[in-house]
Amino acid sequence: GGQGEESSKGEIQYPGHAVALSASRDRTIKMWETHTGTCIQTFEGHDNWVRMVCVHPSGRFILSCADDKSVRVWDVLTGLCVRKIDNAHKGFVTSIDINPQNTMLVSGGLDNALRLWECK
Repeated sequence: GGQGEESSKGEIQYPGHAVALSASRDRTIKMWETHTGTCIQTFEGHDNWVRMVCVHPSGRFILSCADDKSVRVWDVLTGLCVRKIDNAHKGFVTSIDINPQNTMLVSGGLDNALRLWECK
């Protein structure tokens, strides 16, 4: 962003580590320690290719979407899925994001639809 702009992306709150995330065709999300390249957490539960991940503004959760037509919310520290929206789209769910105020989640899919979800 330009001067005076704030990032809309959260930073992962994982004590003692600088981390990065990857979404994969193997149906997992992995959290990597950036200094060593070591995988420190694997999030499993999607039934098909994970297309995208984003970080919740609090940094405590990861949001993901996949070709299994679902949107999921994961707890960063436990690695557990804490919320799941099945059949979020009629086809593969290919993109996801959340606004900085943590009030709305948006998902996009191969059904050519954008869906807004209220965060509660």
